[in-house]
Amino acid sequence: MKKIFAILALFATLSVACEPADSGTNNESSFVITSNTEVRVDEKGSIGIILYEITNPSMELEVSAKSNVDWIGGFEYNEMGKILYKVVSNDDVDERTGIITVTYGEQSATVTVNQAGREDSSIKNIEAPMLVGQYYGTKIPGFYLYYLAFSDKGMSSNEVGGSINYWNVPDAYYYFVYVLTDRAPADDKCQLHDGVYELGSGTMNCINKDTSWYQVNDASGIAWTQSDYATAKLVVENGTLTLTADIDVMYKDEDCNKTFQEERHIVTYTGDYSLLDMSNVIY
Repeated sequence: MKKIFAILALFATLSVACEPADSGTNNESSFVITSNTEVRVDEKGSIGIILYEITNPSMELEVSAKSNVDWIGGFEYNEMGKILYKVVSNDDVDERTGIITVTYGEQSATVTVNQAGREDSSIKNIEAPMLVGQYYGTKIPGFYLYYLAFSDKGMSSNEVGGSINYWNVPDAYYYFVYVLTDRAPADDKCQLHDGVYELGSGTMNCINKDTSWYQVNDASGIAWTQSDYATAKLVVENGTLTLTADIDVMYKDEDCNKTFQEERHIVTYTGDYSLLDMSNVIY
């Protein structure tokens, strides 16, 4: 009888040992992207990489990727944990954005690709080394007059015809901005106060159209090109002056043939400056 009970006990022990593992154990696959989910590429295009990890991988599932734009594609899955993709060049000047969706079974994640636009040759960003000019006070009754010049070489003290020509520095450029305002300068530096000034003719707080232009001098200091502003806006804020002007710029080749190109120039100067005080000079 003892042997029978022993045999029954052995069967009971074997039965418990052969039961399935605890049903609370999670053997499901999980998927996660480990590389950046937002990337930036330049306009020339490139090859990108998405890195991912899978916990408890399943033989029945596979990773796949697709894009919502036609300029992202060429997906390759040659190496576990890595997806390669291609971004073609951007021929537009505008930045563009595409979304890559990576799926693994019912799980998915996205990667955002931001691609820069190509450089627009008609937009010129210039950081002027100098800001010079003159303050004329109220030479025109009812207006305070500021004459600013963004330049790379500044003003001259050369006399021409018995008077000083401030703007005949060889190989220099000037962005002349003649501002009419309702406010006098705060101190003897004669700086223009903060504000926004747009192109106009004889109106208050504006850039005077008839006396503002873009100029480039030749090697002898003579202006070989002068271009009026089609549009212009000057923003003065916290020690930074930014001029945005649309200009029909003249170019000359080696044979002195002239061509014109419409350009937008964004000219910036940051720092301290002083204008010559001409308010008491009698003409």
